[in-house]
Order: sequence, then C-alpha cells, then structure tokens
Amino acid sequence: MTDTERTVLLTAYRMALADGELSANEALLLHLFAKGLGVTTAELFSLKKEAAAVDWNELPGLFTDRGEQLALYETICLVALADGRSAPEEQQLAKRLAELFTIDAPESQARQAAARARLDKLGKQYDLGAELKANKPPD
Repeated sequence: MTDTERTVLLTAYRMALADGELSANEALLLHLFAKGLGVTTAELFSLKKEAAAVDWNELPGLFTDRGEQLALYETICLVALADGRSAPEEQQLAKRLAELFTIDAPESQARQAAARARLDKLGKQYDLGAELKANKPPD
C-alpha cells in the first residue's frame, strides 16, 4: 500500500468515525477499501487510533494532484452517505475538505452525485439497503 492509499484509507476511516459510531455499512465500505489494498480486517481496525488523528490541514500538501483531491473528496462523501444519515460532524468534515482543496459548488455537487451512484451500485452488490432504509428521514 502506498502512502497515498494509506492516507485515503485513514481519511475514509476518520469520516466513518465522525459521528461517533461506525455503522455496518461504513464498516463494510472500509473493509472493501482495505481488501482492495491488501489490508486485512484486523490490520484495518488496528488503524482506528491513527485514523482518529488524521490532520485534515496536512491533506493539501499530500494530495497536490487535482484528480486525487477530487477522488478523495468523493470517497469521503461515499462514506458519509453509507449509513443513510448525514450527521453534522460528517457535513463539517466534508465542507472542510472542500475548502482545503478549493472545491467549488459544481465540483462538489458532481462528486456527491458520483458518490451516490457508487453507493447505489455497491448497494446492489452488497446488502446496504436495510440500513439506508432504516435511517432514511421521514418524508
């Protein structure tokens, strides 16, 4: 795993922990990210303390390529959407990352839409629907 991949994984983990609980869908996404990087589940969950300490102010120095910045933003949006809730803490972290990477509203909306599309695709592959439905706000 490269340093960039590790930072993406830690940042995604940090987003999953933002609201104080790791949902089943968030845990599944983290497991899938980790598996794709050759990281075992045990290794992943041993990174919890390190993930909680991610300094978002350092991210612009680590992600200088615009494509990497937008990909990281999309990934944290995906994690934030995974449990069907949008906690204020998650919104604040996403907003902070958008500010740090100077992601404007159209770019942000496009990446959020891409994250929703990825979540829909993953929801069909894995059983994510039950948690999403359970946490859907009433109409």
